[in-house]
Amino acid sequence: MTLTDEARRVVGRLAAEWRATEAALAGLEAEIPYPLSRVVAGIEHALERKSFHDRIAEKLEEDAAWD
Repeated sequence: MTLTDEARRVVGRLAAEWRATEAALAGLEAEIPYPLSRVVAGIEHALERKSFHDRIAEKLEEDAAWD
């Protein structure tokens, strides 16, 4: 793979953004009593049981204003 001139110009900024994102995530995880990866895994398992769309549709069926 060969990067274009434009891509080469932004590589450093992309790497900096990635480092900042990882650092922000680490800081956030330090403030909560469980890792975000555990939360994500829990959400994935729950959505395997029932999709988010289905969950919303069920709640709309219960709401008289939706009729």
